[in-house]
Amino acid sequence: MSELVKREIQFNAVQDRGESLVLQHHPASKCIETYMSAMQTQWAWLLQLTICLETHLKHVATYQQYFSDIKECEQTIARKEEMLNTVFSKSDFSLDEGELLLKEMQELREDLTKYGEVIQSLSNQSREIIPLKQRKMNINHPITVTAICNYKQNNVN
Repeated sequence: MSELVKREIQFNAVQDRGESLVLQHHPASKCIETYMSAMQTQWAWLLQLTICLETHLKHVATYQQYFSDIKECEQTIARKEEMLNTVFSKSDFSLDEGELLLKEMQELREDLTKYGEVIQSLSNQSREIIPLKQRKMNINHPITVTAICNYKQNNVN
């Protein structure tokens, strides 16, 4: 975007120079006005495409972070499950070992209860994640879409 800001200064200078030539009644005023209009249209289209790109990149970052969080959640739950199946599945143990196992199991239960909040948060987030993979799929039924920019321009649909 910063590169675009630098170019905007140059763009404005060219537009100002064109306006100046038109006001001075340059012999090619009509041609200059046509090119200025075309430049303005193309510049507006470029700005809209840039906004689309920035929005898409924001959605991609959110999408990737969400699925990274999901993967981390799955791994944590798998580790807890593995602990349940190995550490806490002993059938023979002493009274002291039993008390220690009971204490550790209660801690594990508290951890899993707290982790339920994380899962609920991810579930709530899932409603706001843009389904990026749907863009590549064939659509069998109508779906609602949100346009990021005005995609109807001269000669561009």
